[in-house]
Amino acid sequence: MAELISALPGWQAQATRGRADQGADVLASGPGGVRVAVQVKRYRAAVGNGAVQAIVASKAVYDCTHAVVVTSGPGYTRSARELAQANGVGLWQAGELATLRRCARQGVAPPPELLPGRAGYSGQKPKSPGSRG
Repeated sequence: MAELISALPGWQAQATRGRADQGADVLASGPGGVRVAVQVKRYRAAVGNGAVQAIVASKAVYDCTHAVVVTSGPGYTRSARELAQANGVGLWQAGELATLRRCARQGVAPPPELLPGRAGYSGQKPKSPGSRG
């Protein structure tokens, strides 16, 4: 994840150190002084709200402006989505990762709804009609 974010124009990221990471697996910095705490979950089941709680805490510990939880699994529980919404935490899955990979290959900035490059980022993807969240 750190390598992918670092491949994006204007972004730098590094992995944190194992168990002493305070809940963030990657810390990234981008345009305009944006700092993002990222937690990565390789789950086969839906990610629960514990991951969201941990990244909210990490955001404060590392003085980040934004926070994201990433999963390679099937998604997030309802309680995780609700908690993320209430705390402005981004929830990424395969589609968001594919977008970031495409941006890195093309050398273009990521969409601000994924990685903010300006003030006012909410951390949430825009909801499309019929979106499950």
